[in-house]
Amino acid sequence: MVLGTSRILASFADERQLRGGCSPDAITHPCDSGRMALPKKVFCWSLALSLATGGLTMSTVQADQGIVRIRSQHNVPQTMEKIEQLLNAHDVMIFARIDFSGDAARAGLELRPEQMLIFGNPKAGTPLMQSIPTVALDLPLKALVWEDDQGATWIGYSTPDYIVQRHGLPVSMRNHLSGAVGLLEQAAL
Repeated sequence: MVLGTSRILASFADERQLRGGCSPDAITHPCDSGRMALPKKVFCWSLALSLATGGLTMSTVQADQGIVRIRSQHNVPQTMEKIEQLLNAHDVMIFARIDFSGDAARAGLELRPEQMLIFGNPKAGTPLMQSIPTVALDLPLKALVWEDDQGATWIGYSTPDYIVQRHGLPVSMRNHLSGAVGLLEQAAL
């Protein structure tokens, strides 16, 4: 069931207040360099956009410490295929696909299905690296897809806001990173 945006925002804000507090006018996300507050309007807009792209609820989307986790309706290989198809359709370059569970099996170890896709667009990423070279530690972008111990499949990625804050990039450069986020959310459906 999809909840109304204001109801989800209220429950998210209540949860955050219980876990360490933030004012009702800001939603905070922990980062390695302190706390970053997002104005309620920005959070509402982001949440509304997520809901509009597929009715994701707070039970299927989790964000903490700059990492978003979205529950996928598909298994790991199917989710990875959907992500690749969406990225290819939008001319986003795929640099690598890493099958951690396959590598573990070849080493005689067990690991639930877990794969990573490394992708990006040099036209978007290069200006960021020209501004702050250390941003290359987080670029190209990565999407991790894994199966949890309950058999659910998840997509995880670093938020554009986290990357911008971590490297001290101008906020205006966030747009260079945010294009793929909607595609990752679509792949979960």
